[in-house]
Amino acid sequence: WGGVPSAAPNPTEAVGALIQHAFETDGFAYLTAGHFQDNPASERIIAKFGFIPQASIERDSAARGAKAQCQTYRLDRAVALAGSDRT
Repeated sequence: WGGVPSAAPNPTEAVGALIQHAFETDGFAYLTAGHFQDNPASERIIAKFGFIPQASIERDSAARGAKAQCQTYRLDRAVALAGSDRT
């Protein structure tokens, strides 16, 4: 995640820890996330944590050297804290 291939041994655990820290420690009201549409693994992780789809937009992709479609999502604090045991 974060644009680095295999950045975490367990991406689901890494995302869960990031979400928990953002809401419980830093007090964020919401988080946004996104994945390129040809990346179903990231889509599954995002959905697992309750992120709500927002829009499909075109973004630059360094790995592709071109623009690609990206699905964006939002996760509100109340939703995240209600389902905090998803790892």
